[in-house]
Amino acid sequence: MSISLLINYRVLLGGIRFWRDKWPDRGRLQDLFPVIFKAVKAKDASIADMIVNNSWNFEFRRSLNANKKLQWDLLRRDCYPIPVLVEAKDEVDIMENFSAKKCYEVLTGTYPPCNFDSHLWKHNIPNKVSFILWASFHDSISTRDMLVHRGMSIQSDLCVLCNDEKETFDHMFLHCTYSFAIWDYFIKAFKISWSMPRNLFQFFEAWFTNILQGMGKKVWKIIHYAICWTLWKERNGRVFGGRQKSVAENIDLVKQRVVLWSCDTDSFRFVPPSLIWSNGEVLMSE
Repeated sequence: MSISLLINYRVLLGGIRFWRDKWPDRGRLQDLFPVIFKAVKAKDASIADMIVNNSWNFEFRRSLNANKKLQWDLLRRDCYPIPVLVEAKDEVDIMENFSAKKCYEVLTGTYPPCNFDSHLWKHNIPNKVSFILWASFHDSISTRDMLVHRGMSIQSDLCVLCNDEKETFDHMFLHCTYSFAIWDYFIKAFKISWSMPRNLFQFFEAWFTNILQGMGKKVWKIIHYAICWTLWKERNGRVFGGRQKSVAENIDLVKQRVVLWSCDTDSFRFVPPSLIWSNGEVLMSE
């Protein structure tokens, strides 16, 4: 745990950093909204810098896609009402009844381990898919960012799917514009609103909070595995000189894998394959 997470601020003059300091009750905005934090220009701006004519003033490096716009709306909701600045020093509180001993105990305390196994080794999910996810959860998947971290010399550390951001496994599976286009297609098919969590484990944890019924519920339980595996296959194909598939082609591959992985259940027993390919979004919303 970082010591900065134990510090709370009360905004008065507005010298507190908007993104990097923990002035909202829920935590630092750079941690709560990492996608928006990456997109803004002034990452070290103070709260006073961000307020212009009694409104928040944000400048982005590029236009926001659908995922970023959703997080942008959530951020604006959480940042209202806008603080009224006064000529007084901002107040800082480091824990309650601070002492060096108490701070040390908090920073070195034990925390419950993440239960990765609850998302792995499912009976209808191929073991190779669970292995890739297991490696991702343990920060050992060989993305370009990880290869650089291990001291290997590579031509570029940019994501091979979008060629825009550094290729980490969280970016590749969740935040890449190419990947998000596939997620966006299926999430819209389920007719739900969804904001991408910060990392892959949080994503899997959040995936099971949605309550669906009928066919949609059965598909929902396995489709995120199919999407992750399809993205991993696409990524490796490009790295090793394979043909680059379009988003539409990989969407069809996801549908194919969902059906194949469900063959030992009755999920698609009476559904013609032509209906799955041509009108799969209707099945998922049922």
